[in-house]
Amino acid sequence: MREACRILALARNTLTKYFGVYLVYCRPSPHKYLVTLSSVIAFRDATRDPEFWDCPRLQVRLQTAVRQAQRKHVAAALQDPLQAA
Repeated sequence: MREACRILALARNTLTKYFGVYLVYCRPSPHKYLVTLSSVIAFRDATRDPEFWDCPRLQVRLQTAVRQAQRKHVAAALQDPLQAA
């Protein structure tokens, strides 16, 4: 989380509102969040484009990629819960 906040230059409470929408995350414990580096970099690169917030097509493209990655993480966790953590 700390590194994601640093890379994106966002506060921790601001970062959490993008979970599941623009950032792939998981919760290995009730007090801990893990965010994938690939989704952080993809979000950073997408938001560097000035048209990102005005173009729904660009937003949907990133949201679709996040949903697919999130499903992969869930499927992996359901198959072998000990290795997912």
